[in-house]
Amino acid sequence: MEKKAAHLFTDEQVTIRFIDTVGTDISRYPLVDKTIRQGYSFPITVINDIPRLAGEVSSQAIINMIADLIGDKPDEASQ
Repeated sequence: MEKKAAHLFTDEQVTIRFIDTVGTDISRYPLVDKTIRQGYSFPITVINDIPRLAGEVSSQAIINMIADLIGDKPDEASQ
């Protein structure tokens, strides 16, 4: 996912960070902690400081959401 998005968007448009929460104090990530406590399952996808997706989702769904949020459509041929 990270490589695919990096290929489609510039660093100025998107910064992606994956956090492995196994063995991590989840309270260090209040948005994720709150979302999990509300009954949603891992993984939690947070975009622009808003939890937007929970559970297994395709990388393409995440890329499409990012494109919609930044008002840019990634090059279909690059996907």
